[in-house]
Amino acid sequence: MAIPRTIFFLALVLILATTLFSGKMVWLLDSAETTGIFAFQGRGNALDQIRTSNSFCYFKKGKDTIWFKAPEGLKLKEGAIITVRYQRNNPADARVFSFRGFWRGSIIYGIIIFLLILVAFLNKEIFPKGSTIGFSNKKTLIYIT
Repeated sequence: MAIPRTIFFLALVLILATTLFSGKMVWLLDSAETTGIFAFQGRGNALDQIRTSNSFCYFKKGKDTIWFKAPEGLKLKEGAIITVRYQRNNPADARVFSFRGFWRGSIIYGIIIFLLILVAFLNKEIFPKGSTIGFSNKKTLIYIT
């Protein structure tokens, strides 16, 4: 089976997007939204060699107060109201629902992998223009013609 290189790379990008965002979408569909409070910005353990910033937030669910770590650098004032999404069956799995808090990691990893795929696609020595990528079940699994 052989396919043109353009179709092959479009399929790679589609697989990349599906893998990166499907997990987030499943998490999002099974979550509930509530309001929370930004409590404080911490600096981690004093004995750590590299102290990282952590944002600590909480929200109320019934009579319980659920604390969770938010992404660093929210730059909010203590007591600020934030939008929180949490898993219905596991309230401790909560996240600040903002672009930075929810999508940033997936987009950064996606861009890095997309750039690697783009470099391979544009490099004429790796995949010559007009070539086809073939797949077989023999010793050479992938071949370029």
